[in-house]
Amino acid sequence: FAISTAGSEALRVDSSGNVAIGIATAAQQLHVDGGSQDPFLMLQRSGAGDSAVDIGGVQMKNSTNILADIRARSVDINDGVLKFSTMGSGTLSERCRIDNAGRLLIGFTSSFSADGNNTALQVCGTTSDPSSAFFGRFADNANAPFIMLAKSRSGTVGGNTVLQTNDQLGVIAFLGNDGSGFHEGARITAVVES
Repeated sequence: FAISTAGSEALRVDSSGNVAIGIATAAQQLHVDGGSQDPFLMLQRSGAGDSAVDIGGVQMKNSTNILADIRARSVDINDGVLKFSTMGSGTLSERCRIDNAGRLLIGFTSSFSADGNNTALQVCGTTSDPSSAFFGRFADNANAPFIMLAKSRSGTVGGNTVLQTNDQLGVIAFLGNDGSGFHEGARITAVVES
């Protein structure tokens, strides 16, 4: 079954039930080829009540359960978040989200400021596993994994500008909560000597 517009085929459903849009043969159940254009799928919620609601998403399901879920949620009429959920122990739970400021939040749903810093990556939990990160390198050699902190005086991301004496190369800060918020108690700082 094919649908054409202005003499050109626009959509085809093949004998297997696969749908091809912009291409003659579908490689999956739904195959969209934008040609020289980027293909997009638009999911839209129209009408009243657009604030603080799920707007649309994609769910992956086996024969009985939704195993994974990606959905957009409006914060207000102009801002939104992207939520990622997976099934665990019989419950579909949000695992991480990208908030309306572009922060990646793992283990919780709202970012917070720690001693004046509202960082781009925030990992939180109530036990060691969800509140920790592991970096491993498994190779038959003496090389270790890296955590790299980089500093340039360039005002452009990726730019190269020489540092100056006493510039900080990187900081590892240790914070504790005093009942009203997190505050720095100690730090390790690397500084340019010359």
